[in-house]
Amino acid sequence: MIRCTEEMRIEVKNTRFALTGATGFLGGHVLSFLKDANADTVMICRSGTEASKGEPKKNIIKYKYDELEKSEVVDDLKGRTLIHCAWFSVGQPTNLEHLTHHLPFQIDLVARLARIGFSQLVLVGSCFEFGLRYGPQAPESIVAPITPYAVAKVALSQYLRSLYWSQGDYVRSNAKFKWVRLFYFFGPNQHPNAIIPQLERVLSAGSIEFKMSLGEQLLDYLPVEQVAELLVASSTSFFESGVLHIGRGEPIALRRFVESYIRNRSQPAQINLQLGAYRYRKEDSIALWSSKPGISFASWEDMATSIK
Repeated sequence: MIRCTEEMRIEVKNTRFALTGATGFLGGHVLSFLKDANADTVMICRSGTEASKGEPKKNIIKYKYDELEKSEVVDDLKGRTLIHCAWFSVGQPTNLEHLTHHLPFQIDLVARLARIGFSQLVLVGSCFEFGLRYGPQAPESIVAPITPYAVAKVALSQYLRSLYWSQGDYVRSNAKFKWVRLFYFFGPNQHPNAIIPQLERVLSAGSIEFKMSLGEQLLDYLPVEQVAELLVASSTSFFESGVLHIGRGEPIALRRFVESYIRNRSQPAQINLQLGAYRYRKEDSIALWSSKPGISFASWEDMATSIK
């Protein structure tokens, strides 16, 4: 199992965090990990969302996006480590609104956040930035996005890199800027269109068959709890500014992954996989995984000089 080191856990406990996307799949697990670590954490959320309503829970303070310019909010956020998980319509990667709406909003939000004076900005990227590339991918590998979601993510990463190079002119000069690409992950509260939630619905309905592709895709899977833990670990002082990857570093065929999930399920089930019922999605690579297990890293300076 890939986990944080004890030294990282001690540092996390003594770090002040701010988190966006805390009601989402990944962000919710990041929040749970930070709470379990007793880390001082505040949430930043949109007005009208579930996170912005009601009283703070378990001493978690909530700030809304439209409060970011208030002096008392700035004073509390300044010096914290920001983990930015928030994104919209993640389950619809071909939706053009990722480019026409979500990307402009994200750039504006990150610009506002950068001016506050966080000690670190840690933004979440995606393996989908590699498009149809085949095989192991390192942080410095060349991206080749296909979908609007992936193109938007790459554009935001370029904006973050520009912030890094403009330190002192636009943002605090000693801040760290990290782009953390995640590979495939699964677990509680995942988007219903993902393969495991689909499988769970079929199993709950008592069906004896599950339709899927041939399942020959070679992909990099980790439980979301481990991904959340490693995402927080990536924010520690053990890593400088740059691009990081979080993954198992070892591919598994999608069919084998599904079979393993069924075997290890808390309630064993018998179901036939109807392989080949669906075609492979044309926008997805059939073999993509992180080049190393756990967290791998390349500095922005390495990114400027490496071509892989």
